[in-house]
Amino acid sequence: MLNGEPMVDIRVLVIDDNAESLQIIRDTLEANGYGVETATDGEIGLNKVRFAVKQGKPYTLCVTDVMLPKISGIDLLKRAREASPTTGVLVITAFDE
Repeated sequence: MLNGEPMVDIRVLVIDDNAESLQIIRDTLEANGYGVETATDGEIGLNKVRFAVKQGKPYTLCVTDVMLPKISGIDLLKRAREASPTTGVLVITAFDE
């Protein structure tokens, strides 16, 4: 929240195939007033980015894991930037040994 006001105009797409990570990120963003949508693989995420652009409501930010099924986070980064140049993209990963 900014000055106590929800940031409803800030739309974030979170893409992660790990359900627990996806929920933690979503809950944190929503608790801070962001509008959040999710996807569980790169292909679904990219389709959501493209659909949002067609609707005239591109995402403000796309948060994506590096390791995703169907389309990697790096490929998604490139394609999302082509589809929606105004959408910021944050690539994350959790490394476990």
